[in-house]
Amino acid sequence: MQRRSFCTRIAVAFASLGLPAALAQTDATIKLVVPFPPGGATDLIARLLADKLTGSLGQPVIVENKAGAAGSIGSEYVAKAAPDGRTLLLGTLSTHGTNPAMPGKTSYDPVNDFSHITLLAVSPLVFFAHPDVPASRLDEFVRYAKTRPGVPFASNGVGSYNQLATQLLQTKAGIRLLHVPYKGAAEVMNAVAAGQVQFAAGDLAGVTPFVQSGRVKALAIASAGRFVGFEAIPTVAECGFPDFQVDVWYALFGPAGMAQAPLQRLRPAVVQAMDDPDMKRQLAALGTTSKIETPVQLRERVRTENVRWKAVARSAATD
Repeated sequence: MQRRSFCTRIAVAFASLGLPAALAQTDATIKLVVPFPPGGATDLIARLLADKLTGSLGQPVIVENKAGAAGSIGSEYVAKAAPDGRTLLLGTLSTHGTNPAMPGKTSYDPVNDFSHITLLAVSPLVFFAHPDVPASRLDEFVRYAKTRPGVPFASNGVGSYNQLATQLLQTKAGIRLLHVPYKGAAEVMNAVAAGQVQFAAGDLAGVTPFVQSGRVKALAIASAGRFVGFEAIPTVAECGFPDFQVDVWYALFGPAGMAQAPLQRLRPAVVQAMDDPDMKRQLAALGTTSKIETPVQLRERVRTENVRWKAVARSAATD
């Protein structure tokens, strides 16, 4: 009872200074929501970041996986959370770009229902296949798919970035593939490696370990040029599809209307964590680049991605 009374007095004191009561307890846990199952690049980046922030902020930062609906369930959970800085989202191109572009797919507005804290990292999209597929490049796979309509491809779910990126490829290449949705990137990788499906797209960070072990083969990378450290993978443009560039990105969001006090404390710690040499080394090994953006830049990135992928979704509906 005495401890509760003491904490109450501290909270009142902070409130009198115009600061959120949550900041009165520096040991208050911060929940970093990953809207996908464990495994995959989003989960890995979140856990690396949580570890760094726990040390720099001096309070626990825990990762909580809230998977489902290609990231929509976890994203909606954060959008509706209290804007006190204790519930954050590791969002992606799927949660704030492609998923909201699908008509009726999400109940949240990716621009207006979140506080845009910072971009964290980017990783180019890679098209890959099971080792038994008779193709070593994307153009060879396209020729193969034209002779076999309905080749199955995996995605993280309807509205996910890899589903719409593959839809964009189908439109440009004039091929018809069979969509097989899974719950997340880890399931997609395992499905292709096991031969349950033959083809998929994913971020270089998640694909790299499977390519290195020979469980899948990379066919093309959707970057402007060959990617440093992965020069053996041809670009999508080199395979006959110019202007096909997709960066899979990861960013930190909070609920809309977050107070300035937690933002001013949190954002510098995040920037410092992403600039840490050890963090950069671990990300680079997976083909991911640490990249920071201002809240204004991140908000514009989200808006632009929505415009782009809504056009792809419309074309998919009319094909």
